[in-house]
Amino acid sequence: MDLFDLYQQQQIRGQARDLRQTEENLSRNRRHTNDQVEETEERVDRLLLLCEAMWELITETTALTTEDLAAKAYELDMSDGNKDGRRQRMAVTCHCGAKINPKAGICQFCSAPAPERSAFEAV
Repeated sequence: MDLFDLYQQQQIRGQARDLRQTEENLSRNRRHTNDQVEETEERVDRLLLLCEAMWELITETTALTTEDLAAKAYELDMSDGNKDGRRQRMAVTCHCGAKINPKAGICQFCSAPAPERSAFEAV
């Protein structure tokens, strides 16, 4: 066996080792992603249950109807100008006139606290 063959075998072993490491990383990432998806699904299921319970309490104690709920959902959906089934967080305007990112707690220009937001906008 000559020197080139030894070099090639070393390269092949190195590539095989790198491939095993990549496969292990992919497997670990896949498990992590699956765990995150499962956790998200559980949270969505809990939120759905709570929303349904709240809606039943509301309809039992008020004169609101499913049509009222649908109309309000449509109004909120369209508040950003897009009927997409989502509520977009809108930028707020600081007293200095700058637009503040919905996730920011302070104005990036004057360092003033962001204006008060509703509990839902703060999430």
